[in-house]
Parts: sequence; C-alpha cells; structure tokens
Amino acid sequence: SVPFSEIELLPFVSTLLTECNTTSYSRIELDRLSGTYTGGINVDLELIPVYDEKDETIVTEGTKMQTYLFLRGKCTVENAAKMLGLIKEIVENNTLISQEKAIQLIERKISNLKSSIASRGHSYSVSRMSARYDVQSFMDEKIHGVSQLKALESMLVEANNDWNQFKERLSSILEKISKIRSSQAVINLTGDEAALHGVQGSIQEFLESLSHDDGGSRPDYSVVDHPWIAAAQEEMSEKSPLIDEGIVISSQVSYVGEGGVLYDSGESVSGSTCAPLQYLKKGYLWDEVRAKNGAYGVMAELVRTDGTLFMVSYRDPNLVNTLDIYNAAGDFLLKELEGELIKDEDIVRAIIGCIGALDGSAQPPRSAGWISFYRYMSNSSATRRQKWRDGILGTSKDDFIDFGQRLKTWQKTSVAVVASEKAILDVNKNSQLGLKLVEAY
Repeated sequence: SVPFSEIELLPFVSTLLTECNTTSYSRIELDRLSGTYTGGINVDLELIPVYDEKDETIVTEGTKMQTYLFLRGKCTVENAAKMLGLIKEIVENNTLISQEKAIQLIERKISNLKSSIASRGHSYSVSRMSARYDVQSFMDEKIHGVSQLKALESMLVEANNDWNQFKERLSSILEKISKIRSSQAVINLTGDEAALHGVQGSIQEFLESLSHDDGGSRPDYSVVDHPWIAAAQEEMSEKSPLIDEGIVISSQVSYVGEGGVLYDSGESVSGSTCAPLQYLKKGYLWDEVRAKNGAYGVMAELVRTDGTLFMVSYRDPNLVNTLDIYNAAGDFLLKELEGELIKDEDIVRAIIGCIGALDGSAQPPRSAGWISFYRYMSNSSATRRQKWRDGILGTSKDDFIDFGQRLKTWQKTSVAVVASEKAILDVNKNSQLGLKLVEAY
C-alpha cells in the first residue's frame, strides 16, 4: 500500500515506531514497559528475495520479492502476552512526533550513517555496485546505502522548511501500516518445546485481536512481480547506469571495489564456484592486496541470485594497484592451473574453508530463528541447500578452470571507490579510470 516513490522514507518511519508516543502511553512509559517485560523490541524493514521453487541457484532478473516490516522481540513465556500487546500498541496506536523531535531523529540518523560509511566503506561500495545489476539491490541501496544519506538530507530540509507537507507524508505511511491484518500477518516463534507450547494461548489471543477486515491475502510473489518493480526498473535505468564512481568521504584511507557479471540470467550457479573463489581470497587476493599493497583486508563474493561477483578492499592506500590486481585474478588462476601449481590438497583445503564458512559456529536462538524464518519467507529449501553443499564437496579442477575462464572474461564490470576527494581526483589525473564523483558528505 506504500508507493515506491516513498521507499526512501520507510527506514525513518520504522525508526519512528520505536520513538513515538502512543494514544495510551508516553515514549518513556513504553520504554519502561519494554525493559520490564521484554529483552527489547526492534522494527526492521526487509526486502526478501523469493527464490525459484525448482532451483534457487538459477540466476534471475530479481523481480520476485516480498517486503515486510518485521517487529522482533524476546521475552519469557509468562510475558509473551505483554510483549505482543506492546507490539500491537506501537504499530496501531502510534502518534506522530513533533517537528523538533523529527529533526533531531533525522540529524541523528544522518550522523550515524556518515559514521557507518566512513568505517564500513567496503559494504557501501558493494551496495553501490550491486544496485547497477539487480533491481532488488537497487531498492536496497536506496534504503540502506549512500542514497539513503542523500534522502535523509532532503528530509531534513523538508522537515525544517515545510513541516506540514513532511508531516503529511509521514502520517500517510503510518496510517497505511497501522493496521495489522490477521490475513497477512506471519508469526515466527523460537524456543524450546515447553516454551512454544506455553505461549500458544497468548498467540491465539493476539491473532483474535487483529483486524479481520478483508484486506485480501498477499499475492504469490514467486509468480507475480512486486508492485514496486516496474517503477524501480524505470528509475534504475535512469539513475544507476554501469559507470565507475568515486564516493567522496572524509578519510585518509580508501575502500576499492570492482564488480561484474559471471553468470547470465537463466544460468545455474553451482556450489562448485565456492572453492575457486575461496582459493583466490585466501591466496592471491590476500597476498597481493593485503600483504603487498598494504590494505587492511580484502573480500570477494559471488551473488548466486544475479550471477555477479564483487571484490572489495578494506582501508586501502593504493586504489589503481588494487583494481589491476582484481582484473588479473582470472589470469592468475588459469596460469596456476596450467602450471599444475594447484594440487588436489589445495582444492580440498579450499573446500574445507567453504564448508567451514557455510556451517560456522552454533547460532544463538535469536539468530537461528531469524535464519529459519528468512529461509521460509524466501522459498529456500533444505533440499536445494544440500544441492549447493554437494556442489562444494564435488569441486574438481575442471570447476577451477571454468571459474577462471569466466573471471578472465567477466562482463559489464564497474567500479565503486569510497575515498577522499583528493584520492579520487589523483586517480582520475594519473590514470584513465575516470571516476564520477559522488558526494557522500
């Protein structure tokens, strides 16, 4: 019900739900009740991909997704009814904050986002690049990336100069999300068997208290496109072309990223791609970018859903050298194979690294529950995850060759560097890169 044109306002509205008074309680009272009966209540906006029911490893156009506002909390069994009541209260009975408070919140979010970009520039580099290849990533960048900072700055101007209009926009969105419909709500519980049994009564009462008007069931987004897709694709074609960007921040170090397409739409990305990439990350990229080039770290990721690969450095003093290293990665892998320098034990070691990253350590209940819920919402199945795992375990030298050839000839490459203006201008002056300057702050 919220139009795509207001997507950049949604993170701020989500924040408002944890900052507003309600018709029954002041913010101080709500915080006291939350602290007394729960371990905290958070509000998160999520864009969730909906995978192909037949095979989630097939590269798609990224048009199948769901959007949800998640209210997440934890409590003891005896306080479940209290927590559910608080969730309902802050969503359905919120009252809009004052102009002064709104301006304070926007300024705080701007400050936090600037700090995040400066300390985690590698994440924002990847986000910026991803937005050029995939429509869902484009929307995600608008609400979580550099574009969100620009949107917040525009909100601040509007809140100061035209409060009535800004207030109307906020009120419109809050009104649209203020009714939790039983036909569209999804509840996920995590706990031991006794706890899950103990909260059933509270859950049933909560569901009965929700609106039962005919809001209609949610469409099957594995079949139809999300309502935002068409407008997002149009804007994406205009505002997110395949260009190389230098995102300007105040920093003495840089974050250097490059991305491109390894797999086209309709191709399947096998788990056998993991080991060659692991070999590059722990060997070539680490040695060249970290040890020799002086960066603090380097990362690489293959995105299964859209077939793109991204490499990005962390706190890097040498921009151009790092990009040269990225572009030589495919040749390096193929030369290692031609010289028979990659032994069976190297492949096994890379496979072990992939499985270790896949399994990780035991998750706490909150994280385990969220991962399970996310998989459910995105159509991810244990059978298809096992297929990915089997692909990793069955990796051979032929898979290394295929990966190296794809990487050597990767398509539609683009760059996103997060650095100081001086560093970016120096690169443009001393190379043919031609980074387009984007002022972050």
